[in-house]
Amino acid sequence: MELDELKSAWERQKENTKAANFELMPPLQQRSLGPVAALQRNFRKKFLVLLMVSTSLGIQNIFQFGNDVLMWVFIICCYAIAAYYWHRLSLLNELQTLHRPVRAHFEALVGVLEKGIRWHAAALQAMALLFVILLEIHPEPLFADWYQQPVALRIICYGVFLVAIYLLKQFSLERSFSQHINHIKQVLAQFS
Repeated sequence: MELDELKSAWERQKENTKAANFELMPPLQQRSLGPVAALQRNFRKKFLVLLMVSTSLGIQNIFQFGNDVLMWVFIICCYAIAAYYWHRLSLLNELQTLHRPVRAHFEALVGVLEKGIRWHAAALQAMALLFVILLEIHPEPLFADWYQQPVALRIICYGVFLVAIYLLKQFSLERSFSQHINHIKQVLAQFS
């Protein structure tokens, strides 16, 4: 008698799990309107723009700027960020498959996306700091008037530049990525 009750409880649990997994998918996977689709669009747009800009700047650097070191550092940083976007886009494409249990799969990938956004924010700030340092260490003839200014004024301008980059980055990441990731987390919380 106890074995039959256990078996029936186990069958009910399997049915509830299947129902919960398939109810979770439609709000998250709407092809054109859902948060996953919005994240995919944002990653794809940013990847393509960075790829085109980096390639055109690389070609222009070879022919017009005479292989400027600061420009090559910028191009390499752009390609690195484009590779990050490509990797996150492939994660989002994986998010739309059903190879694993849906809830666990979504929770794991949302965690990876959140961690990636934090690393992305830190990398962008480090990249801005790298450019400030390179601009000061490796004088560019194009900025000859800039190096004529007092050091205190340049440091203040660099500080304002870094704060502006930080604020713009926070706004941009929130608007492009974080709000969609938070929406996915809210949908996952509704189905717990």
